[in-house]
Amino acid sequence: MDGIKHFGIPKNDANRAHKEIAVEFLNLVGLGRPKEALRFFAPECKTHNPYTVGGMDELTDAMIAVQKEGAEGILKGSKADFELIIRQVLADNDLVAVHTQISSSTPSEGGLRQVHLSVSAETRLSSIGISPN
Repeated sequence: MDGIKHFGIPKNDANRAHKEIAVEFLNLVGLGRPKEALRFFAPECKTHNPYTVGGMDELTDAMIAVQKEGAEGILKGSKADFELIIRQVLADNDLVAVHTQISSSTPSEGGLRQVHLSVSAETRLSSIGISPN
C-alpha cells in the first residue's frame, strides 16, 4: 500500500485537530510505517481490536505482519495490489470515526471496509478500536 489519497478536512472544522490525528495515523499505516504512528498515542492507550491482543506495540506489529504478507494478508489467495482509502471522517468532540476501504487493483477481488474509532485526549489518542467488515 502507498499511503492514502489526500483526505481534506475543512479548516473551519471544530474537530479538525482530532480528525487530523486519526487521518495521519492511518496515512502512516498505509505507507507501511505504523511504528512511527505510535507518537500519536498516549502511553496508556487501550486497543479494542478483535484481531489482536495486547497494546499498541502488538497492534502495530500485527499491521506490519499483514503488510509483509502483502495482499495475501488482506484477502486470502490474492496477488493484487491494494490501496487504503479514507471514505469518511466523523467526529463528535474527542470521539473520531474513520470509515476506510482497502481497495484491490483487481475489482473482482473486492476489498475490506472498516470503521476505526478513536478517542483523543488533547493531542494524543487514548483509545482505538476497529469494527470488522
